Parts: sequence; structure tokens; C-alpha cells
Amino acid sequence: CESVFCSPRSFRVGAALTDEKSKIITPATVAHLLDKSIPQLPPKLPPVSSIHLKFARITSPNKDTAVEQVLRFFANLPHGIPLEFQLYNMREEDLEAVRIKTIHPDGKADVMKPRVEEFKSEGKCFSVSTQ
Repeated sequence: CESVFCSPRSFRVGAALTDEKSKIITPATVAHLLDKSIPQLPPKLPPVSSIHLKFARITSPNKDTAVEQVLRFFANLPHGIPLEFQLYNMREEDLEAVRIKTIHPDGKADVMKPRVEEFKSEGKCFSVSTQ
């Protein structure tokens, strides 16, 4: 198998560059690759009491007013979009993993990490404002 999905040790560079047929991925090739790398469950699942639902509620921009108002921001500056949201069931150590993904009308996506000073604890949740 000489497709891009093969492991590096089974990929032959010279043959892949000279053989045009090896660049075509067929359903049989995909099935063969999936058979070689079947997803497996972890050997031991964590206790149910340690599993928590974490979620965010976006407060600004509101979806109702966003339809009526034009959001203005500078091109190529992802921090130019003011956002406010609340994070529920989060711990202090979980805040390091928070990322914001914005998808622009042209299809481009940006991922950014809020600054530490943008997080404010409000008892049962954390409030984040990127303004």
C-alpha cells in the first residue's frame, strides 16, 4: 500500500513518485487500512462519578441581534471579534485547555486561546469576555 494513509515504514518514496496508480485511493484500500487500525476502547474506563459534562453558553454576540446587526472587525485579527460566554462545570486547571474557534463567512477558521485575565469566576461558572 503506497497511499498517504500508510504508516511511514511501509511507504516507499521512489515507487510512489513514479507510479501514478498508487496515488488513487480505492474503497478496497480504505477498507484494508481500516482493518489494520481498528479503533480500540481503553483497557479501563474511568468511574462514572469522575465524568462531568462541561459546556459553554454564548451571551454575546446574541444570535438574534447578530442577524440584525453587522459584526465589524479587522481582517486577519481573530481577537477583533468581541465575545462573551460562560463556562459551566469547569475547574481552574481545565481553563488552560479552553480554545475559541471562529469560522468566518469566507470559510476561514481561527482558533485562539483567551488570556488568563479574561476569565472571571462567578461561583458556579466562569465568565469570559474578550472585549
